[in-house]
Amino acid sequence: VVLGSTPAGGARFVQPVLDDGRKLDDRVGGGWRLFVRSAALACPVADGRCTVVADLPDGGALTAWLDAHGVDAVLVRPDHYVFGTASGSAAPLLAARDAWLFNPMEIA
Repeated sequence: VVLGSTPAGGARFVQPVLDDGRKLDDRVGGGWRLFVRSAALACPVADGRCTVVADLPDGGALTAWLDAHGVDAVLVRPDHYVFGTASGSAAPLLAARDAWLFNPMEIA
């Protein structure tokens, strides 16, 4: 499942090494992960799977990734590929994911 109409939808997400030598996933964990540019975007998830990029000790790698794609948020799938990106608010990403994953499909 990919929101291909967004910048970098379907691309492999970066895995920077943090200042302490750990990989990004060692700090934020696996599963669905939402990364937002700043705390001003107010992470709209209750399960703790939202990371403010500005708070990461990654040498600016994720900020540079967001800048390169002109977005403020990215939702990464459990397999490390980008589900989709958004600007201004991350809420549409979560709504699109939920629509794809949790709505019953009809078969004609």
